[in-house]
Amino acid sequence: MVTLNRSVLSGLLSLALIASALGGAANPPKPSPLVVGWGDEFNQMNWKPFPSPNSPNASLRRRGLLRLSLGPGATCVPKSAPFYWASVSRVVDVDTYRYPILAVRTVNLKGPSWWDVDVQGYYDPSDNSRGFPPLPPLKGDTRSPSQFGYQGPRSGFSGLIGTEVKTPSLNHDGVVLFDLGAQERNGLQLTSHHVRIRLNIAGTAPGGSVDYDWIRFVRREDAVRLSANPRISDLVVEP
Repeated sequence: MVTLNRSVLSGLLSLALIASALGGAANPPKPSPLVVGWGDEFNQMNWKPFPSPNSPNASLRRRGLLRLSLGPGATCVPKSAPFYWASVSRVVDVDTYRYPILAVRTVNLKGPSWWDVDVQGYYDPSDNSRGFPPLPPLKGDTRSPSQFGYQGPRSGFSGLIGTEVKTPSLNHDGVVLFDLGAQERNGLQLTSHHVRIRLNIAGTAPGGSVDYDWIRFVRREDAVRLSANPRISDLVVEP
């Protein structure tokens, strides 16, 4: 039988505590996944180009990056906008009251160019069947519902509603965090669970391009975390 004196036991205990501390430092707790209501990591092409003259050259530069560029055929229409611009769009189903922050990241901007994103409400008949109320007119709007795009759930109408709003435009790579809830006062219609998103590239001459890295709808409490760590890729989608 082997017996250890008190000083030996004390030394072994100290070594065990040091090893435990070093092990904890080397293996910090794994951060929790980022919860998103909807997102696109651009692993496949599922965005629709705008018609000419605002159709970009759109391609998946590699898995996870959607490149939009103003090709040599880009056209400037000075009367409507004294610069070149092009867009791709899609309609998505997302609970913007639960996930009011639209987050978008881009890289590899080349130009003289800038990029931004437009959002507009979109009414789909399925919204009414899912229990969402019919869309009311905007406060202070004296037009009839059909004049601002809503014709009632029984008419079979689907399409854009309310006002289109735009994120800040950036002339550099980065992340935009855009509070859609705050845009309701500007006419953004969020009663429906659908919105149309437009990803844009613009510039003062053809040839500009930008790579969209990801787009996500997140909760307000997660916006700071995402801004501080834009490379986070561990996502959980909870509509």
